[in-house]
Amino acid sequence: MKFVSFKLCIFVAVLAIAQSDYHVHNEINCREGSRGMKHTIMNSICRPYERHVNLKPMPGFRFIPPIVSIKRCDGHCLAGLSCVPVSKRLVDVRVQVKRLNQIYGQPIMMCGVVKVEEHEKCRCTCQRKAEDCNDRQDYNVDRCRCDCKNGSQQKEDCEYQVGKIWNENDCSCNCTELEIPCTKGQYWDKKQCKCVQ
Repeated sequence: MKFVSFKLCIFVAVLAIAQSDYHVHNEINCREGSRGMKHTIMNSICRPYERHVNLKPMPGFRFIPPIVSIKRCDGHCLAGLSCVPVSKRLVDVRVQVKRLNQIYGQPIMMCGVVKVEEHEKCRCTCQRKAEDCNDRQDYNVDRCRCDCKNGSQQKEDCEYQVGKIWNENDCSCNCTELEIPCTKGQYWDKKQCKCVQ
C-alpha cells in the first residue's frame, strides 16, 4: 500500500512539473475584475517599452556594457497586425570600448559613443505588405493579405490537371511529384512534371 501511495505521489509531482509551463486561470466575477483588466490591457497595448538591445561592435572590439536598455515598439495587436514604429530617432549611448587581440601589452580601453535606434511612436499595422505579393497576387488592405488574381478559376484549372496541386500561399500550380535529376540531354519540365528532351 505504501509503495502504491509513493508511486501516486511521484505521478502527481511529475504531473505538476509537466503543467508548470501553462498559466492556470482562476475564474472571478467580471464586475470585480474589470479594473484589473483595464490595467492589464493598458500594460499590453502597442507602444514603446524599455527593451534590452545587444550592441554590435566592429570586429576586433567589444562594448562594455554589451547590452543597453532602449525604447522599442512592442505589445498586443489584433490578429494579422504587428506593432511597428512610425517615429524613430537615434540616441547616443556612452560605453567603454575594448580593443581585442592586442599583440603586445594589455587590451586598450577607450570611451565611445554608440548611436542606437529608439522608437518614439508605434502603431498596429499589417504584418504582410503589398511588396510581399507576387505578380499573380493582389494586395488586400482590409484583410492584410495577398489574394490570388482570379484565384478560384486558377485553382480549379490547376486541380483539373493530373499530377498538379494548387499552392494558395503563392498562387502557383505545382507538381505533386518532386523534381528528379534528368538523364543527359533532358530537363525537368514544370508544366508536364516530368523529364523531357
